Amino acid sequence: MFFLKDISLSPDFHIFIDPQSYCHVLSEINPDFLADVNFLGYEMFNYESILNVNKKINGNPKFGINDFIKNKSYLSLYKTNPIIETYKNCFAQNPTFILNNEKSAIKQNICFQDNLYRFTNGRGEIDKLTYFLLPMVFYWFKCIKNLDLKGFGLFNQQRYKGGDTSSYKKYKQAYDKIVYLYRSIEFPPKIHVSIDHDSHFHDLKKILHNN
Repeated sequence: MFFLKDISLSPDFHIFIDPQSYCHVLSEINPDFLADVNFLGYEMFNYESILNVNKKINGNPKFGINDFIKNKSYLSLYKTNPIIETYKNCFAQNPTFILNNEKSAIKQNICFQDNLYRFTNGRGEIDKLTYFLLPMVFYWFKCIKNLDLKGFGLFNQQRYKGGDTSSYKKYKQAYDKIVYLYRSIEFPPKIHVSIDHDSHFHDLKKILHNN
């Protein structure tokens, strides 16, 4: 979002998992920037719904968001700027949660068009593209034919505006652990993917085109 703001490009949709990420954006960007943007994601309309969704997904309303809850500034920011009031429209649905077990492959009949999925990596870090974002895109945009992936998997580069890159290794491991699932699914229609050759996720170009 910082990059889009810097180049004065307002996106059609904004998706986030972590409420702390949303608050981090609001702490540096005027909420007016999101007034013409649609939110696409889970039912995180206000603070209470964040806890309810987290309980459904993780069995614990505070699991994974303790840093957010402890941050009084962000907590206040979210309560005074809930997404239901910040964005133009909110399109939300809670996912079917699928455990990506280290000891056994996922055997469910996965159809991204019929169900909104969210995959877990145990207590390990997830790769947000394949565990969260792509299932969201395939569910809401059922007839997508072209997908241009910008900035994903370029682990030989620094983060935008700097930041800790130590999690890159965990993102690679998470992707390598779930890519078999994408290889096992046929995507109707075939999706033409544009992605940087240096991306760790470059295999998706062939996988999503059923090559």
